[in-house]
Amino acid sequence: MSMLPAGATSRAQRALALLLLIEFAALVAVPVYLIPLHVSFNYNEGWNAYLADIAIHGGLLYPPPDAMFTNNYPPLSFYIVGAVGRLIGDNVVAGRLTALLSALVTAGNVFLLGRWLGAARPLAAIGAGAFLLGTYAVKPSYFFIDDPQFLSHALVSSGAVVFLTGSGRFGRMLLAAALIAAAGLVKHNVISLPLALCTWALVWDRRRLGRFLAAAVVVGAVALALVYAAWGQALVDSVLHHARLASLDRSIGMAAPLLPYLLPYLLATLTAAMLLWRRPQGLLVAAYLLWSAPVAFWMMSGSGVNYNVAFDLITAVALGAVALLVALEPMLARLPAAPALGSAAALLLVLPFAAYGVLAYRTNPYLVRAGTINHSQELVALNTELSKVQGDVACETLAICYWAGKPMEIDFFNYGQKIALERLSSNVFSERVDRRQYAYILIEKNSLAEPRLPVGTMADLLAHYQPVRLIGGYEVLLAPAAAEATPGTAAGPALR
Repeated sequence: MSMLPAGATSRAQRALALLLLIEFAALVAVPVYLIPLHVSFNYNEGWNAYLADIAIHGGLLYPPPDAMFTNNYPPLSFYIVGAVGRLIGDNVVAGRLTALLSALVTAGNVFLLGRWLGAARPLAAIGAGAFLLGTYAVKPSYFFIDDPQFLSHALVSSGAVVFLTGSGRFGRMLLAAALIAAAGLVKHNVISLPLALCTWALVWDRRRLGRFLAAAVVVGAVALALVYAAWGQALVDSVLHHARLASLDRSIGMAAPLLPYLLPYLLATLTAAMLLWRRPQGLLVAAYLLWSAPVAFWMMSGSGVNYNVAFDLITAVALGAVALLVALEPMLARLPAAPALGSAAALLLVLPFAAYGVLAYRTNPYLVRAGTINHSQELVALNTELSKVQGDVACETLAICYWAGKPMEIDFFNYGQKIALERLSSNVFSERVDRRQYAYILIEKNSLAEPRLPVGTMADLLAHYQPVRLIGGYEVLLAPAAAEATPGTAAGPALR
């Protein structure tokens, strides 16, 4: 409970919390409005949609290593999104709606964790707002796309709330373990918070930890048995032995621009941990920070990985800022003008996140692609035209082929990683390109300069296929080169 006078401080904190939430709502108004639009805003959207379709309607969810597409995610999100997609008729839209709801659930859990830290409701709400603005500032393009990242955070943070609040009885620990396991079955990069909870309990509540670990063994054994029975070694190979280039230079390159944004909150969290070191709240924020920072740095080394792997770190420092204000309250309460000092401290802590959100708005992908959105009718028309093509179509932007009702031919990024790491005995895609097997191939304009496929494979593609037209400003439609066309290959109608 807050120790500062409830009047002016409470009103100021409520106002700050409201302003943060209003700012967030304004920042995400465009992506929320665009949720139903059949324009892809992320490479993963179509990929997730196809796999959700396989999960619900049947098919090979975890293909063999030499397949032209790869599934390196655990299976649960595909069933959740696929079930919603079956109801509304569109897996991409279903994934976007799931992400929106999941982000709000996670923010609600940050609020509850702030309450556990000892914050009054207005201050806990500030923590929730800081989480939303912080994740937006780091990766605005994740609001709200068909990607399971926020769903995994919603589940793991719900498990943390169950773990920390109420009794430590086995039934409650069983529920916490089930929620955390479900998060891992959605996306396996949300490991920092469970590790922080175990670290905290090892010091403050070993009985709770023992019950949780026992529950985790039960839940884990059941989950692993079910998963292995359903997909066997194929899932293990796809998820844990995924082909991905990695380098320390990439981690450093990604972390360097992130550090200035987070530095004030890293210092705030460490200060809170020192001020509260004799209390369980201090250890929890310290453990969460000390797990999430190196885990994020390690994950950033992988090719294709983005700043969504830092969302745990953002959550940790948002809670650390709340903990610092909780720690300062008894000190400020003894000073003259305590309410004004408390309000000023809260303002100083939330101001950077509020500013970062405004700065991130300038690079908002929905604004950068305003031209594409303006040409959305052209892209939607392309979906319809491709659906009528007789023959195979390969799309780099997989959502376009998904909306056109075409099967997923190739996952450009993951297939490119397999070639680069020499995981393939033969380049099946190049063989099909050489035979002009595809009626059309759709690539992103940026891939002409920075291809997801290796340079040699891309050069082979462009040697056998020629551009037909540019659609929406960033999609290049390729057709078999007329001079090299061979009898019996699909040519498709001329798309205009």
